[in-house]
Amino acid sequence: MQIIAAEGGYKGIRRNGVMWVNTFYPKYIQQYMIDSYEATVKRGSTEDGKPVSEADMKILKEGLEQVKQDLEGIKRINPTFPI
Repeated sequence: MQIIAAEGGYKGIRRNGVMWVNTFYPKYIQQYMIDSYEATVKRGSTEDGKPVSEADMKILKEGLEQVKQDLEGIKRINPTFPI
């Protein structure tokens, strides 16, 4: 993907875009998705105490593994900027 931007936009992308990719996305995925899913699996119930059915638990566990793979992929992103 190529993004064409004015100098100010280019600098903003270098400064802020990289921070989002390298810091905020991984932290968000770990804290709000993986940790939350793992806690639900461990409890066997939702945050409000409702039991999770076997079918939903299966979907949740599959989703958890996919999100973990997504996180590993995001951690490997290395933005490259034009010179």
